[in-house]
Amino acid sequence: MPGNKDEVHIKILDTNIWLADPEKALSVFHPKNEYTTTYILIPGIVLEESDDFKSHQGEVGYNSRRTGRMLRQLLRNSPESSYLQGIKIAPNYFIRIVTGFEDEISDYFTKAEAEVRTVFRSPERGKVKMDNIILAYALAYERFAKAQKKQKWEIELVTQDNYLIVKASAFGITANEWEAIRVLKSGVDFYKGYSDITTLKPEGYNRIYSAVMDKKSVNFSLDDICVASCFPNQFFRVVNPENTLESLLGRNDPFDDNVYFFAVCEWAENEQQTIHPVYQNKYPVKGIQPRNYQQAFALEALLDERIKLVTLIGRAGTGKTLLTLAASFHQLDMDQKLRLLITKPIVPVGNTLGFLPGTSDEKLAPWMQCIFDNAMLFKEGQYMQEYIRTGQITLQPLEHVRGRSIHKGLYILEEAQNLIPKEAKTVITREADTSRIILLGDTEQIDHPHLNEHTNGLLYASERMKASKLSATVYLTKGERGQLAAEAAELL
Repeated sequence: MPGNKDEVHIKILDTNIWLADPEKALSVFHPKNEYTTTYILIPGIVLEESDDFKSHQGEVGYNSRRTGRMLRQLLRNSPESSYLQGIKIAPNYFIRIVTGFEDEISDYFTKAEAEVRTVFRSPERGKVKMDNIILAYALAYERFAKAQKKQKWEIELVTQDNYLIVKASAFGITANEWEAIRVLKSGVDFYKGYSDITTLKPEGYNRIYSAVMDKKSVNFSLDDICVASCFPNQFFRVVNPENTLESLLGRNDPFDDNVYFFAVCEWAENEQQTIHPVYQNKYPVKGIQPRNYQQAFALEALLDERIKLVTLIGRAGTGKTLLTLAASFHQLDMDQKLRLLITKPIVPVGNTLGFLPGTSDEKLAPWMQCIFDNAMLFKEGQYMQEYIRTGQITLQPLEHVRGRSIHKGLYILEEAQNLIPKEAKTVITREADTSRIILLGDTEQIDHPHLNEHTNGLLYASERMKASKLSATVYLTKGERGQLAAEAAELL
């Protein structure tokens, strides 16, 4: 390794980093300049843990196998190197497999492992936690650098395991969550798909309101509502400066290059909202009337077939699934050749039911019950089984979507907060020009063990696609399922 004068960054990567995105794990730690050398260290125990996942189905198993192939290819491309010596990825950029027997750390590793095992003793006699061994590697290199007075060495343990980060802090080891896989930087709020406009003067608001209600014009510019810039398909609630209980609802329409106003929202003293569409035949949709301005935004996005990706984020009971089915059944009425494909990540809440007998549709039925519950509010719900039998509605496991090309279809993906970012990319890239995809989910109810509110695929898709004119996002906060459901979502 380089001497004391060189700035050296040593990144020890936990197993969950490789299982999340192995390509990005190799690409994001490049040295910041020619005077810095970076080593990515893979403890041997990480290889063992990754190997245990290679037979798993889904993205985790795929990434485990992908990691092995990538490391093997790196070795083939560097015949003069070895995993122990370090494989050169780029100038001043190396990857090494470490075993603890390396000359520089062998003594330190033995002592560090014993010390970590003593402090964090496993409840099961004789068993050593894998995380503790990974921590011992970081501690060994930290103590080696300190003993050799390598002031310019920076040792960092990179992980998505909060407990490992806390454990590392007990030994003074720098450990951080992997920022590269976070959708948002710390302290940054996510894109909600709409904004309130409260800066319009009374004469400006009245001019727009009169033109919209008299149907002289529903199209205006961003300057008319005092907005300098915004994203395509971003929605606006333009508040009446003289009566804040009234507002105009509009959307930045990138296809016609204007702000299109489609409804007026009126608030009652009891916080109930009434949506008055500009064109009276706009609502209800399959008997569903939007109960608040956020639902009106969602229906507007769902009904515009030019928008190919609709992302609805919100708590339970805000109407995500109900509105989606209303718009979907409405479009099935318009085009009998359209197919409705419904799927969701199979991530159980609580204890799993285990093996489910029957056909593929019968196995999936319990997971799709949320769809059936909402569908029963429509006449189409009575014929769901017939639609499934004839193939107009298809229930499909998420694992089967890779490699498909979906034409002439509406793709509804429930519980999308349990997608990892790579899965979100996989499903969205399956859509042909004649298809649309609708992602539904609640970032406060993530059941996937390797995801959180910063790293899930739902937020990833919304944030990365917000600048596309083919995409629209709506964040729903007001519960409309019932008073108990609304209060439970807020208080529990």
